[in-house]
Amino acid sequence: MKKSWHYDILHPLGGTGLITSTLEKWKPRRKLLTPCFHSDILREYLKVFNECSQNLVEYLRQETKKEFTYIGTPLALTTMDIIC
Repeated sequence: MKKSWHYDILHPLGGTGLITSTLEKWKPRRKLLTPCFHSDILREYLKVFNECSQNLVEYLRQETKKEFTYIGTPLALTTMDIIC
């Protein structure tokens, strides 16, 4: 299966990760990861998701006073806070 041109752009950034993989690589990887995203497991992380999201919202609310804000860094930091 040929993916859209969007994946050609993402491939140099993500390599052959889950999103940019071919179907042959994607299928066994997804099968391996699916249990990690079961609703019972994700439910345990809701408190962390909510706290980190609220922190990001507060930060971005302060940033609206500026003419320009680069949100890449705060998004990356929030992602790391959630993961770690």
